[in-house]
Amino acid sequence: MMKLVVFTPYASLNCETGVIHLIANYVQDLYPGVTQILCDGAFSFCNHDSECAWKRDIFTCFRCKAEQLALAKWGELNTKSISTYLMPKDIEETKRWLSSIKDEELKDCKFQERPVYQYCESLFQERFGNIEPDVLNKNHVRVLRRIMLSAVRMQIASLNFFRNNAPEYVFVPISQDPLIKVFTECAKATRTNLVTFSWDMHTRMMTIQSKKSEKPFTCSLLLEDVTSTRPNPNTWSEELISVIAEILEYLGLSDTQLTLPI
Repeated sequence: MMKLVVFTPYASLNCETGVIHLIANYVQDLYPGVTQILCDGAFSFCNHDSECAWKRDIFTCFRCKAEQLALAKWGELNTKSISTYLMPKDIEETKRWLSSIKDEELKDCKFQERPVYQYCESLFQERFGNIEPDVLNKNHVRVLRRIMLSAVRMQIASLNFFRNNAPEYVFVPISQDPLIKVFTECAKATRTNLVTFSWDMHTRMMTIQSKKSEKPFTCSLLLEDVTSTRPNPNTWSEELISVIAEILEYLGLSDTQLTLPI
């Protein structure tokens, strides 16, 4: 059975989410067993912090997870929480590792041979402006350490996930968020076919890039709330099915026995 995984941890915050789940729903009918990876609030920092004026709480995580589960239910997708791939020993290991890093070494440190700051820079600058961390500023150091802790724990969880599941395809939105960036980079290090989705608000075009293809696929498909669409592909318009069929052909997921709804 083909394994396809989607990771859309911020649901409605990403314009790409609707298209990813539309395609995942359609693929589910062809290749049952599509899985959605859930973020269940196990990480101390994420993109939702900026949406909540940097005051994210447990209720923010509950609402976010509810949105993710609604998407999974709509597409009848299997679900797995990414935190299940993070063991108690990993929590202790990462805490000890970060404690061993001096403030002035934070920007250049590596965890398991991977530079960590590259995952955290965008969110840090969103918090403090387009500046470099000042190690003499206690608030800078405190926030940066929390973001880095989330990143390295996500790295462990993501690598464990890929080792245990070996999906053939992974669908993710392009994002500067540390969790998505880490998951994406870990996917690149495996044999999985990483497929990224990116919406350009200026051109109003969705760009889909497959790891197996040098050229991207572009279309004007956008769904702000995919769950308001009927989940049964047989009820979708012929035009919509035609676009999805082109995307699947680009991804190498087309089926010769695929029939369009009448």
